[in-house]
Amino acid sequence: MKKDILGKRVFMTIWGTIGTAIGCGFLKFADLGMDPFNAMVTGIANLGGMQHGIAFTLVTAIFLIFTLIFDKRYIGVTTLVMLFLFGYVLQYTLVLLNIFFPSADIFLRIITLSFGLLLISAASSLYFTADMGVSAYDAASLIAADKSPLPFRVCRIITDVTCVILGFSFNATIGIGTIITAFFLGLAIDFFNKQLAEPFLYGRFMMKSKKKISF
Repeated sequence: MKKDILGKRVFMTIWGTIGTAIGCGFLKFADLGMDPFNAMVTGIANLGGMQHGIAFTLVTAIFLIFTLIFDKRYIGVTTLVMLFLFGYVLQYTLVLLNIFFPSADIFLRIITLSFGLLLISAASSLYFTADMGVSAYDAASLIAADKSPLPFRVCRIITDVTCVILGFSFNATIGIGTIITAFFLGLAIDFFNKQLAEPFLYGRFMMKSKKKISF
């Protein structure tokens, strides 16, 4: 593998993960529903009186142990960055937003929800395209699909629905943000894969600009 491509993949993995965490922080601030996994983490944090970063790390570590036992090949740079950085970046993003916007009306909450979803879609496309491992939570659905007759889509629906039920049971907010991330985020990520992540990784931005100049 060429060094420039490897460097780009590492860059995309780290900053894609951090960007996704910041986006999730915006969703948590909006309080209009988070993605299924973070909804569950929020519920567990509420139940145990923990900070979100600590709860995220603990829950992710449990999923990581599951991955280590059943299929180590899904572990990579993304898995480790998710484990050690994601929860704390999300938590401190929320802290900063609460400092700058101590009283948010519904209009501001809708704006932060929209921006968070856009950022999550773009950032997720970066670390997905980099292909340097997956989050421990994503690995659970992939492993279940590998070791059962059920397709990945069904396994993912089962894990997402389970997370939503647990989050709701522990007083996490389930709302429009949860629905959008569960049913439409994949389409948005696919768009950014083609328009952002793949062109960045393979240098197609430069090729496109040269074509425009030739016109």
